[in-house]
Amino acid sequence: MTSFPVILIFFLILACGKPDASKEVGSEEILKIDGSNIQGVYQTPLYALNMNTTLGSIGSAGIYRSYDSLKAFVKVYLGDRGVIHRQAIHLGLRCPDLGDDINGDGYVDLREAHFVIGNTIIPLDGDLGSQSEGSRWYPQGNGIAGGYFYEQTASFGRLFEDLRDVDPNSLDAVEKIPYDQGLSLHQKVVLILGISSNTRLPDSIDTMSGLTRHSSLPIACGVLSRSDRFPSELYDRSDSITSSHPFPRTRIRPRTPEHREPDIIVPLPRDPSPARGRPLRQRFLRWMRSTFGNGND
Repeated sequence: MTSFPVILIFFLILACGKPDASKEVGSEEILKIDGSNIQGVYQTPLYALNMNTTLGSIGSAGIYRSYDSLKAFVKVYLGDRGVIHRQAIHLGLRCPDLGDDINGDGYVDLREAHFVIGNTIIPLDGDLGSQSEGSRWYPQGNGIAGGYFYEQTASFGRLFEDLRDVDPNSLDAVEKIPYDQGLSLHQKVVLILGISSNTRLPDSIDTMSGLTRHSSLPIACGVLSRSDRFPSELYDRSDSITSSHPFPRTRIRPRTPEHREPDIIVPLPRDPSPARGRPLRQRFLRWMRSTFGNGND
């Protein structure tokens, strides 16, 4: 990561904030084939991996389901400006650590992490309701420290049907769930990838899914748990399920035609001058036609 001292100071300032009042509620879920067990809030702090192993929590992630509405939020304070960060919920039960560095190069690359976190179940991309349709868009780091705020809403019914659909590629790292089985988001892993291409990495870094070493390097991870509320950094003034938060945010929108904000049509200003009457000659001819002619102007 670039500007490490600045980023460290920024993190320490954030770490001195008000303690989070959210707490875990209910450690177990009974799986239901209709997905009705998935309700309420699931959240996790995101802990840094690899280049930020000493900085602790660098953000939060949360999922909220109410009726047919499913919302996903990811807040990352420290990343890389201009870097696209792939992110997803995985089927694993814990985050990788340096003990999972199989080749001993000091980094947990994506392939090493995959042994721990398992396959992707829900990509946190441009279309939360589908495993594949939003894969061309992921959030991009911005601001001073390369952080970002991700927010997406989808139909839970649409997502759940997509998760139980036929797997078009059983050999990739994205997995479907059997049609007669359910899914729990409790204890599922959220992993975030992506580091600047200017960062020096050893040749031993391995990757998957056709990604480059830099775009696939894990930078943050957390394990979702059921909770009574979101952590403070995911609070959003514009949403009924959260409240105000002290940090400025950038609302991320997918750069796809179906999600593009509508164009604003600005009407042309009206001519402020008063309407002019017809010249005298035209009014006289009109009177002549209407009196002696066929009545047409």
